[in-house]
Amino acid sequence: MMDNNVEHVEPPPAQHELPQRRGWIRRRRPVFGLLAMLAVLGVGLFATYSYISARHSEIDYSDINTSCTSLSKVVTHIHLHISIYVDDHPVVIPKNTGIATKQGHTCYYWLHTHDTSGVLHVESPTSHTFQLGDFLRIWQQRFHSHGYPDQLGYLAGRSMWMDSVPLTIFIISHYAAIC
Repeated sequence: MMDNNVEHVEPPPAQHELPQRRGWIRRRRPVFGLLAMLAVLGVGLFATYSYISARHSEIDYSDINTSCTSLSKVVTHIHLHISIYVDDHPVVIPKNTGIATKQGHTCYYWLHTHDTSGVLHVESPTSHTFQLGDFLRIWQQRFHSHGYPDQLGYLAGRSMWMDSVPLTIFIISHYAAIC
């Protein structure tokens, strides 16, 4: 006599069924590997895009007549030496004036220095004629903590003259042209 209270238990899979299950797993393994690889690639692309977008974002400072960018596309590339004297004493232009770093991203104003040699780097994504005053405004307004000489601040609202002719100093390749 059989007891009606006994649960029916499935016997373990027969040995001939196991290779079929293993075959199913083997056939699906490349699919799972491909999906994992695509997921990693997607995360990598997203991270790269986010990083590049942050580095290439442009901050406009129209009052300075220049912007802060990653310098990925440079059309104008000029280097010139500037010597500034206040009361017959040389003024050292600090290194990295015009180079800002925020949250690990470096941003270059189109007019900047890399060292204290007095070499001004003009690197712009547009063809534009800059004035020396543009660099002085970057130094004064954005990098004042780099030791901007207060005497240069007195130039605001003043003009330079030579033989009764007003002067504007434009930056041209390797020279500061006085017009």
